[in-house]
Amino acid sequence: MKKIAINLNPKKPDTFNQGLEKILDYTPLLAFLVIFFALIAGSVGAFSLVKAKKYNGYQNIWKKWEPKNNKLTKIKANLSGLKKESRKVEKAITPAYTGVNLLNSFFSALPKNIWLKNLHFTQKMINVEGYIVEWDKDSLASLENFIESLKANENFLQEFKRIDIKDTKKTDFNGVEVTQFIIECKKLK
Repeated sequence: MKKIAINLNPKKPDTFNQGLEKILDYTPLLAFLVIFFALIAGSVGAFSLVKAKKYNGYQNIWKKWEPKNNKLTKIKANLSGLKKESRKVEKAITPAYTGVNLLNSFFSALPKNIWLKNLHFTQKMINVEGYIVEWDKDSLASLENFIESLKANENFLQEFKRIDIKDTKKTDFNGVEVTQFIIECKKLK
């Protein structure tokens, strides 16, 4: 069955008025969107003004503190220069050659009744040859005290971890009976 449409208005419909009516139907929505975006833009602008005012306040505070900051920066630069100079002085004062430290360790550990005849240095070991005269105690006890003093010295122990007695024998030195010894100090590295 077919639908029948009856036009009760015999005049031709006006399309312009229909379009205008459709636009007017959406006018409240359009007005709402314009007001909404205006509020958002206003909020962002107000927020930016508040931040700018705070920033200007920080700039004013900074102007008061800027001379003190400049002084602190100069002091830090001077301190850095002094630290460099201190390192140079410390490097100049501290001997770089470990042989000096090792000899110092030897002679500070040496008892009165022991004297050295020969020191032979290599990269990995030191051979020490010397004499012991008996004085207040046995010569081997003096040698043992000497070795214990070397082992107690941290500078020496950092370089040479192992100290061994290689040879001891009684001998005559200018008519006095002495004990001749050979000690070997080795690096473990």
